[in-house]
Amino acid sequence: MKLIKLGLSALTLTLGLSLFGSPAMASSGNSYAVSTTTVKSGKVTLPKNTRVNFIYKTNKNNKTYGRIDLNTIRYKLRHQTSARYITVRINHNFKTVKANAADKLTTLVKGTPTTSDSKNAKLPVLRLTTDGYVEYFKTSSMTQKPVSSTKITALKKSGNLLHVYAKSNMLKLPDRRISHKGNYQYRLAIRYNQQFDNYMSYSVGHMKNVFFVMTRNA
Repeated sequence: MKLIKLGLSALTLTLGLSLFGSPAMASSGNSYAVSTTTVKSGKVTLPKNTRVNFIYKTNKNNKTYGRIDLNTIRYKLRHQTSARYITVRINHNFKTVKANAADKLTTLVKGTPTTSDSKNAKLPVLRLTTDGYVEYFKTSSMTQKPVSSTKITALKKSGNLLHVYAKSNMLKLPDRRISHKGNYQYRLAIRYNQQFDNYMSYSVGHMKNVFFVMTRNA
């Protein structure tokens, strides 16, 4: 079985300030990198080997800066600040890495969406963070502490099925224990079901445990 191992060098975070006033060159779109050293920005400290998602990059005065959505990283790092976005200078402190199979599943909401945003906000949420954690929340509030936060050790993608592996039990999630030793003792199955007008449907653990991911058309 071929697994995509998520070691320290493949799991990272990201920061940003507001430095986009007058960039010489700018580009939007997701790109991923791993910090090669400890990175600090305001109240946020990203440890070495933290994987991050740059959503925006700009060049200013021959220096490159990247902006990151903190909602894509694990709670332990994200809750250091109330800000959603931070910007960090990009140089030798980050190494570019490829996207992985979990990067499109940063937020899965339990059930099916309603026309009420307030009702949707009260639904439980499963998050696969950019820095390689599975987190489960009672609601979609990003300020709350997760019910569980488990480090991902590997990913395996086959067709519409993504297997997420961990060394420890993913509390409150329907994972399966497949081994009693090593880094891949627990496995969580996430299956893509179908695309609707404004969301995509997934099953987590078993077919009746339905979650959704909102699309840009929502």
